[in-house]
This record gives sequence, C-alpha cells and structure tokens, in this order.
Amino acid sequence: VRIEPYFLEQYLRLAELDSEKYGMGHLVAGLKRLGVDCIVSNQYEENNAEIFLRRELLHADKPVISAFCPAAVRFVQQEFPLLSGNISRVHSPQKNFGKTHETEYTVSLSPCSAKKAEAQRDVGRNVDQVMSPREIHRLFRRSGVDLTKLAPVDMDGQIAKTHEVREAGIETGTLQIEERTVRYACVRGLRAARKLLEEVSSGAASYDYIQ
Repeated sequence: VRIEPYFLEQYLRLAELDSEKYGMGHLVAGLKRLGVDCIVSNQYEENNAEIFLRRELLHADKPVISAFCPAAVRFVQQEFPLLSGNISRVHSPQKNFGKTHETEYTVSLSPCSAKKAEAQRDVGRNVDQVMSPREIHRLFRRSGVDLTKLAPVDMDGQIAKTHEVREAGIETGTLQIEERTVRYACVRGLRAARKLLEEVSSGAASYDYIQ
C-alpha cells in the first residue's frame, strides 16, 4: 500500500478524528491490523519520477506538461488537443509504484478520484486498486478497526513529505538543470490551468515545464 499526500488529512476529517492527536502512525497501525504486509509513502516514486523528468526537460525542444495528475492529463487531451503531444512521457508516481511492485497486489490510497480512472485505464501497468478515504473508513468500521485504540506504527518506507496546500492560481519560477535554465509554471485549479494553457497556445506565455 502506498499513501498519497492529503489522504491522511481528508481521512481524519471524514472520521471526525482530531489531527492533533491522531496522525500517519495511527493510519498505518489500522492498515497493519487489516493484514497489509507493506506500507510506504509516495516519496520514493516521486523522487524516481523527478530524476527521469529532469532528464526529459534537459533535452526537450518544446514545452513539457506534467503527466503526474491524470485529471490534468485528461483536461489537456480534451480541452487543448493540440498540446497533447507536449504531455510528459514520465509516468505518474502511482503508475511507477505499480510497475515497481508488479509481482505483488498493490493498493494506492488517494483522495483523487481521477487516480481510480488512471488505474482502470492502465490495467496491468498500474496499481491493482485505488481506495479513497471514504472507502478506507468503511473498511475500518466493517472490520472493527478503531484507530483511537491503536498505538501509532511507523511506515515500512519513509514518512511522506509535507505538501503545502495553496489556493488555486499560478506560480512561476526557474529551475536550473545542469547548464539549462528551465522556466516553469505550477498551476492549482482548472480555471487557472485553462487561463495558462490559452496563453501558451496563443503565444502570449512561454514556459519549458507546466505542472
């Protein structure tokens, strides 16, 4: 099982648990009680994907659009088909996890419903199952697992990185990859994404990497 950023936050809110008292260790303990053999964070796959993405950006001759978010990929393909060829060849961290552990039954805990669609579309090349906070909450209740009565347990891998939650908008900057300076735009929200991609399509804006 891999746990994505934001999953814990949404699960605790759904289960009405105090985030000051209960954290990742309690979620891991509950999953272990269900019989899960190995629980890891999203960090390894993110780091691995970043290495390949840097290589791609170093040699890219056109803007690269991140493929990490399946909802964003679908949005580009449907709303900006002429930019579909700019979508990165680097797989999402979830897909990398499924490929890395292809001989095992893999589950991704994600608050994003688009990750389910990605797994269903890429059967055999992705994780075997994606579960939402609501589904895990139901499973815990059905199995009699009460996180408030469990001692926290460490992950088998490293603890997930902390991600800052930002309001919908566009953040721009530069990233140095060897001798190349990469101009990037990080987008939050489909409204901001539409605005940025319209500017890129018209030539009003130019970036090397769009996330």
